[in-house]
Amino acid sequence: GASTDRPVLLFDEQLGGIPFDSSDATLRHNTLALSQGLMRQGSGATVQFPRNLTFSLYNGVRVFGLHDCILQIDGQLRFRRDANESFLPHDPRFLNPHHHVPACFSCRNCSDITLRGPSPGSSNQQQERGGIHGGGPEWWG
Repeated sequence: GASTDRPVLLFDEQLGGIPFDSSDATLRHNTLALSQGLMRQGSGATVQFPRNLTFSLYNGVRVFGLHDCILQIDGQLRFRRDANESFLPHDPRFLNPHHHVPACFSCRNCSDITLRGPSPGSSNQQQERGGIHGGGPEWWG
């Protein structure tokens, strides 16, 4: 079927994501690598965050014009707010007048984006569950 013909891009290998590092430089790098990688190569592809890897990103993954993309989250994504929000360039396409905190992930002119976790039936499914950690009560109350 069409899904077997879909390219699979590993966030660490093909898109340059750096796991297990929460330094400011790596958060900036991963945020930009994901934004740019999705816009350049994500349409029609599966972008996989591998199991047993944790990627730290700043809020502010911004994507414009992404279509027919699967985000396969087998590992962990940890979002953190940039204290000074200095690395995000001003882009009027992503302004939200009702919320001053940048969204973890923003899409404009996008369609058919699917978020998936690990396939059912994998061994140790509870331990292998993928996750998106966006700050929870620390930010949102």
